[in-house]
Amino acid sequence: MRINYLVFFLVFSCFGHAQQNTLITLNKVDISTKTFSEYNFISLEKAVLFVSDCATTNFKKVTDTKNNNLNQIYSSTQRKDKFSKPKILDVDFYNHIGSFSVNQEGNFILFTGRQTNTALTFGIFQTEKTKTGWSKPVLVFQNLEQFNFLDPYLTASGDTLYFSSDMTGGRGGLDLFQAIGSKGNWENISNLGDAVNTKWNERYPTYTNGLLYFASNRDEGIGGYDIYLNSYSDGRLSNTILLSPPVNSIADDFFVNVKSNSLFFSSNRDGSDDVYELKTNFPEFDCIPSEPLVRCYEFSDEFSDVKDSLIYAYKWLMGDGAEYDGVIAEHCFQDTGIYLVELKVIEILTKKIISIESSIEMEIEDPIQLELNIPEKIEVGQSLEFNVTDDMFADSSVYYWDFGDGNYALGEAVIHKYLQKGIFKISVGRIFFQGEEELRICTSKEIIVI
Repeated sequence: MRINYLVFFLVFSCFGHAQQNTLITLNKVDISTKTFSEYNFISLEKAVLFVSDCATTNFKKVTDTKNNNLNQIYSSTQRKDKFSKPKILDVDFYNHIGSFSVNQEGNFILFTGRQTNTALTFGIFQTEKTKTGWSKPVLVFQNLEQFNFLDPYLTASGDTLYFSSDMTGGRGGLDLFQAIGSKGNWENISNLGDAVNTKWNERYPTYTNGLLYFASNRDEGIGGYDIYLNSYSDGRLSNTILLSPPVNSIADDFFVNVKSNSLFFSSNRDGSDDVYELKTNFPEFDCIPSEPLVRCYEFSDEFSDVKDSLIYAYKWLMGDGAEYDGVIAEHCFQDTGIYLVELKVIEILTKKIISIESSIEMEIEDPIQLELNIPEKIEVGQSLEFNVTDDMFADSSVYYWDFGDGNYALGEAVIHKYLQKGIFKISVGRIFFQGEEELRICTSKEIIVI
């Protein structure tokens, strides 16, 4: 976020900075240094890339005409949690470089730089790796030098570009936009709208599996820039969520990159921009929405010949001891199981069974789910106990709660409060055993925070 103008030798070291509980761990990533800034961490299949204002590679300074350090893109390889010595990417970054994005193959880069050597505004440049090296960067949005274009993010599909800009059509400050196309042919530029944009600055968009992460310095946050999350539903953005600590802090927190069960983000909470990894130890569950318990049914036999009601009577036998007179019957089964339901015709005078008009084998099954005792609505800031009823798998001892706002908990009964309004999906998972076989069950339910 900040540009440091001191010239030092490149010294990379790992700091033992970790926050831990039973469900998450937070560590500073090995490439982070105490002196320089490191941010915009992107993990590819064979390498990691990030931005740094470090002043040297092999003791060669990287400065501008005023001897100021320039931000550059660095590349490193990862082995477990350790990284090789970073190297500057051999790209002609002839202007100050800011945030960047790269395609899945690692051979196409979009980055932020000054639009010209003398310009006060920033633009988005693109460069592509060829057989002879990286091509000369080209400005993506040309003839718009009066506006800033920052923080490009290219989706994995390569057909959507997210970015921030103060161009016309915004809500104020820097807004998030998207453009459709490929490489240099970006069209259909559109503002992402009120779902994410405010009169404040929205920056550093990234997109992963329908989730849009971004940073904003709006006044409802925890610190300077905070990380927010929105999601797409039926092609439209829903409600924006402010991520809770330890992701956000009183400092600047920005640029998210998600890989597997790790969320990488940048923060200057320790004095300079560094990259942090938040790793969730939350087990993986296939979660299904909560379903109402249905054991009540209506029975009728529309194909029966109507008998003389003075001579004959209809009687339903439900297979669990319950009986009902008449052609139509409503019944609620108390337990699961297989029941033989029959409609019999009885001669009133002799009480003999004349015929069996219908015979149905009913299998009553409850959905395999946890019963979540969660209200439909809750007020923002209200602490409330959430609990789960689970008679079927009572031998298991651990429930895993995901509150949908970046918070997790363990236990049969937990206390939680939401810090902002919106609709959140609460998921509760459990691991249990049948013999030696490990099984997992997870149930989700939405809650409205007003």
